[in-house]
Amino acid sequence: MNYIVKNSNESRYVKMDNKTVQDDLNDLAAIGLLTHILSHGPTWEIHKSKLHSQFSRRKVDSSWKVLLEHRYIMGFFCHVDGHHKYYYKAADKPFAQTDFETFIEEQKKELEEGGQAVFNIKAIKDSPFVVPDFFSDLQNVQFKADSAKSATTNETKTKETDTKKDYLATVNKPTNKTEQIIKIANEFYAEFAARRWAKETWHKIIEKYAREFVENDRRVPDNRLKAYVYGSLKKIADHHDYKNSVEYAEYKQVMQEIHADNGV
Repeated sequence: MNYIVKNSNESRYVKMDNKTVQDDLNDLAAIGLLTHILSHGPTWEIHKSKLHSQFSRRKVDSSWKVLLEHRYIMGFFCHVDGHHKYYYKAADKPFAQTDFETFIEEQKKELEEGGQAVFNIKAIKDSPFVVPDFFSDLQNVQFKADSAKSATTNETKTKETDTKKDYLATVNKPTNKTEQIIKIANEFYAEFAARRWAKETWHKIIEKYAREFVENDRRVPDNRLKAYVYGSLKKIADHHDYKNSVEYAEYKQVMQEIHADNGV
């Protein structure tokens, strides 16, 4: 899947239409972010978390919103085999609604051909594009078909197979809520811990998070628990990135100078 569209085939250079940088985009930071993204190869996957780490969350988010409004970036999110996934595409010319629909269709086909189940497709926040009802209807039909197939399969299982499955489920089930939260959090280790924390630090963070989850008696349904934990980890990672950003360091320096001037 190509996530970056360039009109120029010169891979070592970034070229954009003069109209894009002189007329369409009147935000200098947005022009800079688009230039950075387009400097990568077509198959480079766009991850906002990586951009946050490199340039700070606040700077990226404000520029990102401008690029969305002017349609130089488009994206959607969905559940892929039970995991929350985001997919983005950028170009040096504005996208159309038909481009967005083609992007969803191609990405969905690529995932399904790889044996992955794709459901609950939605446009990202502030997107000028909308997910057609066709995709929602298709997901509902597929979900019903899978449910019917699963029910038929269950009816034909032997008692011996069911007994074995129940036994394995009992053995593998976490013994308490804290262990369950830790187990879920560890599924996202590669996404959040990379370039942020050492493995030992990561374990301390998620163990503390799991304890506080239980102590605060957060009542989250099991079918929403993974998404809830993912959202919490994303906030922790974003906060870490901001605290270690140049922007925050400059803020602390300014505050220290203010306090020094006031004799504090």
